[in-house]
Amino acid sequence: ILQQIVEMLQPAETVTKALKRLGGTQLSASQRLKLKKKGKLPATSQEDKEKLEKLTSLCDWILNEGRDTIYQDTYEKLSYEIKQATEDIFGDPEESAAEGPNKKMRLEEPTAAVTAELNWFYKSWR
Repeated sequence: ILQQIVEMLQPAETVTKALKRLGGTQLSASQRLKLKKKGKLPATSQEDKEKLEKLTSLCDWILNEGRDTIYQDTYEKLSYEIKQATEDIFGDPEESAAEGPNKKMRLEEPTAAVTAELNWFYKSWR
């Protein structure tokens, strides 16, 4: 689903901006009213309308799944998440754990200093 959303976004664009772009012109309500009275309201293409409906339905589905920030997510953030998800699926779990920042914590036994009993002392300040 995220891949389909990314295909509709432009680089450095949020989902909200994409919805505005696909939704038609960026006219104010008074400007639209004036153009409507004159009969010169700019038309949006059928392809843009279909993309708008599809993007709206995909975002609604993700929102219902519990992801509240979908409308603020950018093209780059969604692309990164897709990349991470495909690496998790197709990558070797031990390899990805070894490459992580906590490599030593995941793969090595705890040292004696970590397992030793800690003693806490209360120091009174005057």
